Amino acid sequence: MFKLDLEPYNTNRIDCYWNNVIAILMTRDSAFESLVPLITSQYEIEIPRREVITDVVYKYKQENGILLPYVTRNLSNALLDEYIQQVDLPLYRDTDAVELVKGYLNEGTYCILRLNRFHFPFCPECRKAELIHPVLVYGYSDELSTFYMVEDCVPPGKIVKHELSYQDFRLSYDSIPTDQLFGLGLRIIKEQLDTQSPYRIIQSNIGKQLYGESVASEETTTMRGLGVLEYFRDHFSEITLSANDLHSNMSHRLSYSLFYQKRNLMLVDYLQNQGVFGRNDYEELQKGFTDLYDNWALIRSKVIQYYIKPDRPDAQAYALTMRPYLDACLKESELLMQLLDCLNRAVGETS
Repeated sequence: MFKLDLEPYNTNRIDCYWNNVIAILMTRDSAFESLVPLITSQYEIEIPRREVITDVVYKYKQENGILLPYVTRNLSNALLDEYIQQVDLPLYRDTDAVELVKGYLNEGTYCILRLNRFHFPFCPECRKAELIHPVLVYGYSDELSTFYMVEDCVPPGKIVKHELSYQDFRLSYDSIPTDQLFGLGLRIIKEQLDTQSPYRIIQSNIGKQLYGESVASEETTTMRGLGVLEYFRDHFSEITLSANDLHSNMSHRLSYSLFYQKRNLMLVDYLQNQGVFGRNDYEELQKGFTDLYDNWALIRSKVIQYYIKPDRPDAQAYALTMRPYLDACLKESELLMQLLDCLNRAVGETS
């Protein structure tokens, strides 16, 4: 049996990849959790061009929650590259993936690769539906013919340790289309967190949220940043309440706004520990982001309630009752500006 150290990180939900990166780093130093609020997070929504796509395609997007906003998540390369070396795994159609992964693990490299959850006995998709998803492998046992891995089987779910037989691993790998093969090796190259606060990265993260820009393609316009919140409010009925049933993607996307607000609270605490805030600013920002978290929780809850009501109300009328909660989301702009002003003063004092 061979295992690299790993304890799943679930305190804040980023996504299946970044949670695993944080977990790997925290095997060396628990202080790496402070990277979590440094994740670049940005609202994003795809707005279809109705004159280009068909009504059938648009209805499909409504039914599957694809029109709802979501939150993108990414850790700056400037931060990640300081601590983690990333290596592309050489995966091909005829690769013996079992032996390849074991070899990298023996060298101290954690392996992330796409597998088909159709062959995962511990996932709801087992023998029912194909779902190609990246998983983290951190150990193996030749005696048991088993890999040790972590996976979140109910999105946006808790990352849990699992065991997968070599046979199911091979079946899972072999059933993936060639153009979707992907693997990444992660090796820790710096085991202690730098004590110098990356203020410039935080400033950049906030700026991306405050001043996000739209990008147009042939069929959609992708809107980014806080402007998404106004669009969401003004088109709430059409993009949120027009499906026949509640799709898991709806609650999934709304949940990420909750996790994001929790990261904002973590960021406020992090900067407070760095001496960035006075007492009044700290208390105001704590209360403001807590209120936003509670507000997003209400929005998510009320959307779920709408779909499970036996006598579903009129969508437009229900959207009107949601207006105060959607308006309250716009408070985030004021809070981010306040946070940025405090941060700019702190940077000016240290430069």
